[in-house]
Amino acid sequence: MKRVSDADLRLLRIFADVVRCKGLSAAQVELNLSVSSISCYIAALEQRLGVRLCNRGRSGFALTEKGEIIHREAQRLFAVVDEFAMKASEVRGRLSGTLRIGHVDCTVSDGNAPMTQALRRFNGREHDVRVELSIAPPADLQRRVLDGQLHLAIACFPADMSSLETVPLYDEANCFYCSRRHPLFEKDPVSLDDIHDARVVARSYWRGADLLRLGVHCEAASVDIMEAQAMLILSGAYLGYLPEHYAAHWVAEGRLKCLLPGELSYVAAFSMISRRGAAPPAIVRQFIDDLQAVLPKPRAAADGGQRQRPALQPVCQTLASGER
Repeated sequence: MKRVSDADLRLLRIFADVVRCKGLSAAQVELNLSVSSISCYIAALEQRLGVRLCNRGRSGFALTEKGEIIHREAQRLFAVVDEFAMKASEVRGRLSGTLRIGHVDCTVSDGNAPMTQALRRFNGREHDVRVELSIAPPADLQRRVLDGQLHLAIACFPADMSSLETVPLYDEANCFYCSRRHPLFEKDPVSLDDIHDARVVARSYWRGADLLRLGVHCEAASVDIMEAQAMLILSGAYLGYLPEHYAAHWVAEGRLKCLLPGELSYVAAFSMISRRGAAPPAIVRQFIDDLQAVLPKPRAAADGGQRQRPALQPVCQTLASGER
């Protein structure tokens, strides 16, 4: 392939959609195409590139080694094309293009979370911007920002990365919960030994922090998203962490109870990340401005200075490490 044509871009986007959907059959609805048509498009792309991209058939869908490389490079190509379209819109003096944002799950019930207000403020402007909002675990968000698949992402991230710009946003209180169906719900007092003897669910992306905080060596269940964690806790078979705002209505209904808040509760520091280096397009700069504009203003300290935003402070005591 000496030159990339519009037809090549279309084939690459179809291929990328199939990979994202993890198969031809699963991509039918997304692409509004039959499996046979999708297969023909993939075959045409393979012929154009001169390599086999994926194995497909009764045995299932799987990328070849060369297919993985092409998929990764296609993502970079899409990012460059989108950036060009946004730069061209800047020349015309109007916000246009696709704004790709990543976010961790289960934050919409948090009154401190700025995303909904930022989106409202951004959409109060005249623009032709298409917003793509993706929900994923923190590590996936970091990878996708690094790869250029996302312009920015918001979550509590495990560690700062030198290639990513990190801007602190707000804090989220987290507590350790037990369902009313669990034997510890009626026990008073509850000790750490009681928790050590119980089944605990941990988030895969914060497994080490969760277990260290609890003094537990191995979890009985693992999840990638917070809603799955809530399901397991509400079943009454497991104990685990949830954001305080997310669990509040179950607590009000008497279905959940916070255990040992003074020892186990903590605050997760949420940040926004973006790729360090090249200046972001106008639509990204504008959204970041709108996001920062809706953040709570720091309260003035008694000496007339500004209070600094606390870095990973627990709800009731300082913890060495571990966020959401």
